[in-house]
Amino acid sequence: MKALLEVRDLSLDFETEGGVAKVLDRVSFTVSESEVFGLVGETGCGKTVTALAILRLLPSNAKIRGGNVVFLGEDLLLKSEAEMNRIRGIRISMVFQDPATSLNPVYPVGEQIARVVMVHEGVERGAAEERAIALFRRVGLPDPENLLRRYPHELSGGMQQRVMISMALACRPKLLIADEPTTAVDVTIQAQILDLLMELRREFKLSVLLITHNLGIVAETCDRIGVMYAGTMAEVASTQDLFREPLHPYTQSLLKALPRADARGHPLASIPGMVPSLLEPPTGCRYHPRCSFAMPTCSVRRPELLEHRASHAASCLLYEGVTQ
Repeated sequence: MKALLEVRDLSLDFETEGGVAKVLDRVSFTVSESEVFGLVGETGCGKTVTALAILRLLPSNAKIRGGNVVFLGEDLLLKSEAEMNRIRGIRISMVFQDPATSLNPVYPVGEQIARVVMVHEGVERGAAEERAIALFRRVGLPDPENLLRRYPHELSGGMQQRVMISMALACRPKLLIADEPTTAVDVTIQAQILDLLMELRREFKLSVLLITHNLGIVAETCDRIGVMYAGTMAEVASTQDLFREPLHPYTQSLLKALPRADARGHPLASIPGMVPSLLEPPTGCRYHPRCSFAMPTCSVRRPELLEHRASHAASCLLYEGVTQ
């Protein structure tokens, strides 16, 4: 499949009062056309920062140390702010974690979507509002004509998230970034939102970068998965290969820690140790202090993300022939 988005060796620091946090270290993955790619990992591993770097929406204390973000053959890191404004919302859209804080509380939700269409496509207000109504109807929102004039605080969490999805699709983007799109809603609504995203993906021929910490979600929805740990990419594989035969020790430990129906009465597996501070990350492999397979070399040499099986890559010295 042809790559739509290529993130290559993306490295990024945050300047903080406590020092320089090495938030991303040579993160690499691709998202192909019409593919759902899942980016998973523990809270704080760099998933959301990666998405913000793709869109160039980073805070002022962030500095990109190196790498490329290539979208449709063009490096977004070389684009001017004016050029990025023409890409955001039109070619790449994002659904953020918490719709309650992403929607503007002082404008009706229909006005917010209409403005997106008017600004990016130059259409008249009437036509923009008609598109908003059509999108509300498509994402299953009741009484879309009346909803046009309602404010965010008048809507439930599930309705707010559907409004955010409508806004993201308003200008028919090629890539949708969905950052924990089900975090702020209950379990029943979670399933509805995920089903809706998959329907829209097929209908609009979207590529989706789905960011989540929930392995169950990626197992059900994604074609391929990238596993992140402490700002690095541990493993990239098809969903089937990753769950059937994970390569990286971190991925193996994550899967062992999943609750199982047949494990009643047995203690839940856990990963020893703590996630490292990114102000002082471990040398070599960042996972080595917690890894049961760690060798002396792991604390010195940083493993590369290499393909060790067909379309299955991992960053681990075990697969590079290192034995001590």
